[in-house]
Amino acid sequence: MKKYTIRGKLFAVIGKNINNRMAVFSW
Repeated sequence: MKKYTIRGKLFAVIGKNINNRMAVFSW
């Protein structure tokens, strides 16, 4: 369960970074 939560956090951070990058590219 701990590994899953850590993995989820990592994926959330990565997803946020990708979204920010896509927003910048869209501009």
